[in-house]
Amino acid sequence: MNKLSIFLISFVFSIIIIPLRGGDIDIGGISGWSLSGMVGFLLLFSFTFFALYKNKKKDEKLSDLCILFLLLIGAILLELPFRIVQFESSLASLLETFVRLFGILSGYLFYRTYRYFPKHKIISIAIGAICFSIAMWSSTKGYEYWLNKRNFDTFIGRLAHAEFIPLRFQTTTGDTVKVEDFNGKYLLLDCWYTYCGVCYDEFPKVQKLYERYKNNENIVIYSLHSRMEETMEVGSSTWGGESYSTGTEILKREGYSFPTLSICMNDPVLREEVGVWVFPTVLIFDKKSKLIFRGSIDLAERYLRRIMRE
Repeated sequence: MNKLSIFLISFVFSIIIIPLRGGDIDIGGISGWSLSGMVGFLLLFSFTFFALYKNKKKDEKLSDLCILFLLLIGAILLELPFRIVQFESSLASLLETFVRLFGILSGYLFYRTYRYFPKHKIISIAIGAICFSIAMWSSTKGYEYWLNKRNFDTFIGRLAHAEFIPLRFQTTTGDTVKVEDFNGKYLLLDCWYTYCGVCYDEFPKVQKLYERYKNNENIVIYSLHSRMEETMEVGSSTWGGESYSTGTEILKREGYSFPTLSICMNDPVLREEVGVWVFPTVLIFDKKSKLIFRGSIDLAERYLRRIMRE
């Protein structure tokens, strides 16, 4: 294989996986960046080994490092300008890129051990298995932790310092409820707003969690609807003009039974002190009404399980 073909094939692989990033394709419950990272890893791992092996068969017309460089450039070239210009906004998908590039480095390492330890193939197999395990973990659990850090400033959701924050919200009738009204119980709030598609995707998980703990006297679970009181024009649609009861009406229409509280989306305590800047965000307050968790519903579920075992 010549330099151009090695570069082009690596570049084409970076194009092939683009449709996987959108989340429309789901394989075994894995989709989006997690899926594209895993597929990219497997493609680039396999092709790296193949390119190096073919090069050896042709009396090594190219050095191994030259092939490695061509593969890395081909894999990163398409997205490099975007990452340079929009570095901060591209950080959420950065781990996916690292997983794919790790596929090239893993294929290179696998080939080197295969070549220089031909009588000890178990070494190559072990290296390949370790690299594969690292890539799969990074694309699943690792990605979950990475996104939690990006969105909520904590890898696992649990906050280093529990803090009391005087959060106030309203019932469907407009009565004010204080976070300390739930003293003596763990309080879980699923924060969402009307036009958040991801929030709706997470509602089945919230419902499942509610069903599990609704009879548990130590835990209460609510959705916290962030209402948009002011109206605004979005294309041909009008957003906003929402009241205390809007969230409850939406959830009832969608077929969910977990209870709902309401808060103004621009509430300064919710934004600045609690730190809710993205939706959905799940909050957990301890029995002393101190904020102890901020993160995703999946990590919140694990955290509650651990609390119940303590």
